[in-house]
Amino acid sequence: MRARLRLLAAALGLLLALGLDAPLRGAGPATDVEIERGIRQVHEGELQAGIATLEAALQRPAGTTAARDVALAHVWIGIAHMGLDQLNQARASMRAAVEADRTLTLSPDEFPTQVVLLFQDATAGLAPAPAVTPPAPPAPAKKGHGKGLLIGGAVAATAAGVVVATGGSASPTPRPSPTPVTCTDPAQSALPVFAFPANGATVRGVVSVSCQVPADFPTSCIAFVAYSVLPSCGRTFTLIGQPTTPPYGVIWDSATVPNGVQCLECGLWDTQGRPGPVQHVTVTIAN
Repeated sequence: MRARLRLLAAALGLLLALGLDAPLRGAGPATDVEIERGIRQVHEGELQAGIATLEAALQRPAGTTAARDVALAHVWIGIAHMGLDQLNQARASMRAAVEADRTLTLSPDEFPTQVVLLFQDATAGLAPAPAVTPPAPPAPAKKGHGKGLLIGGAVAATAAGVVVATGGSASPTPRPSPTPVTCTDPAQSALPVFAFPANGATVRGVVSVSCQVPADFPTSCIAFVAYSVLPSCGRTFTLIGQPTTPPYGVIWDSATVPNGVQCLECGLWDTQGRPGPVQHVTVTIAN
């Protein structure tokens, strides 16, 4: 009994760290009843029970549960695995969520940063939903009170600057080309700034690592931001991740390095393969 209480306390502690002490997010009145029950169990710290409820709901015959609800169930199973410190299972659940609904995204307004970053990291490279081309709007009917023009041998009417041809084709109005962005050497820009963790912080378990890129360097010039850990703040390093799109964050399992003082670093590389300045912070690992 005591072991179970310790496990529950640890799970609740991680859920609080993930920001899941806030009002329930990700479920709404249209959500499947059993899936919503499983989500609420996870939210209240009943992680194993929530996983069981959600997985049971997913065992129904294909097509009987809406794709959005299936995807949502996988997301919250992944969150429960995060609470149990089962990172690989959490990643697999996030991938299953996108495979169920290719349009699925997690907003930082609805889910904690750690969950959003894990979702983005786990689903990177999956094919997006195919784009649906909307049908072309019908041509406006020709009205009177216009001025007749001869275009390609056909008469057209102009009204309020719009050309409606009864035959032939009209050339579209040219649009100005966007001003090209000049990518200067990133080594001349300001230092990136660690957003999390802060210098001198104590971290444990799975954490998000993020850096703010220099404001004076265009994001269109950035190929990726590289994050590394330097065990015992030595000269060797291990790559944590290389996110290629904003907000340029990664998920890191701090248990992969020994407890004690370690160093983290981040630095950007531009689209021409040139490195920028590197920023370091010192953290204490306490797993």
